[in-house]
Amino acid sequence: MRRTHRKEPKQARSKALVDALLTATEHVVAELGLDGATTEAIAARAGVSIGSLYQYFADKEALLAAAIARRSAQGNDAMVAEAEDGSRRPLHDAIDAMVRLLVKTFAAEPAVYASLDREADRVGEQSPHREDLERVIEASRVLLAAHKEAIAPRDPATSAFVLTVACTSVVRDATASRPELLANDTLIDELNALCLGYLGQA
Repeated sequence: MRRTHRKEPKQARSKALVDALLTATEHVVAELGLDGATTEAIAARAGVSIGSLYQYFADKEALLAAAIARRSAQGNDAMVAEAEDGSRRPLHDAIDAMVRLLVKTFAAEPAVYASLDREADRVGEQSPHREDLERVIEASRVLLAAHKEAIAPRDPATSAFVLTVACTSVVRDATASRPELLANDTLIDELNALCLGYLGQA
C-alpha cells in the first residue's frame, strides 16, 4: 500500500482542507478518469491553492489512494456499527438492516464508487481495503454467533465470511454494471433472500 500523505493534517482547518481535496478528487476522477484528472482541476474543485494541495499530497495518484482509503474506512465503520447493533435484534431485522445500509451507501453516489473501484489497482490500493473488510467480517461473525442456535449447523465465522464477501461483491458489481438496481428495493430483497436462505431462515 502506498503512502498517501506527505504530512498528516493536525488542526481542524487542515483536516477540512484535506477532506475537501479528497472529495474533489472523487468527483473529478469520476467525471474525467484518472488519466484526465489533474491536480490543478482537483485543487480548483476543492477551492484551495495548488500549493496547499502539494503540502499534503505528492500527486493525483496519492490523492486517489487517500480518497479510496477514506471511503473504505467510513463505509466499513458504518457496517461494523450496524452489525454490533444487530447482535441485539432479531436475525431477520439485523440482516435486512446491514443489507439495506450496504446498498444505500453505494446508491448515494454510484458513479463515484464505480470510478474508485475501477482505478484502485492503478494506485496500489485495494477497494475495499482488506483490513476494513475483515473488521466487517468479524462484526458479522459476532452478530451470527449471537443467533447461533437459529443458524445451526452453520458456523458463524465461515458464514460471516461467505455472506460479507458475497454481498459486497454483488453490490460493487451492480454499482459498476447495473446501477439502476441500486435505486429501489429489488436488490435489497434479493440479497436478503440470499442471506436468509443460506442461513436456513428463508
